[in-house]
Amino acid sequence: AIGLSQVLQSRNEGLLILPGTHSKQMTFQGKFFLDITTYMTGELFDLLSTKSILAGCLQKEKWSIEQTPFFKRGLDLGSSKSAFANLFKLRVDYLSRAEAINENYFALSGLLIAQELITLRDYEHPIFIAAKEPIVEMYKIALRYLFPKKEIIAIPVHDFENAIFSGHKQILQMLV
Repeated sequence: AIGLSQVLQSRNEGLLILPGTHSKQMTFQGKFFLDITTYMTGELFDLLSTKSILAGCLQKEKWSIEQTPFFKRGLDLGSSKSAFANLFKLRVDYLSRAEAINENYFALSGLLIAQELITLRDYEHPIFIAAKEPIVEMYKIALRYLFPKKEIIAIPVHDFENAIFSGHKQILQMLV
């Protein structure tokens, strides 16, 4: 996050999302990070897709734009008030339609990402997203689908990949 601070300074205020095993959402104002919330989105996805009753109802797939309808279905399931009850719908779909095994991987992903992002419903400032492909694309789709009027800014992959080096450099300069 520190390594991305130069990119974030293009706006005075906003939110930075760093997806991953433990996705982080950090609000910032000027040069300062004010708050951080961590979500276990990636870890829950791994547990549910490999160790739960849902593991047999989905098949790992490589992301492609053709997966978007299944991902959006998951976003719909995850943004409802009964999101966790909707997890079982993935199993029911598989039991009633064998081809759902090819859809459920990204439906589960969408459901969990929606649960993470739905907390931003009332957030009014720009939202920055920084991750590698395909995660950044999935989060952009999710944010734009759930919040079509919000300003979503994807940080260029080059800036994201250099952020660790840049952040370490900034910290070292502060200490010397």
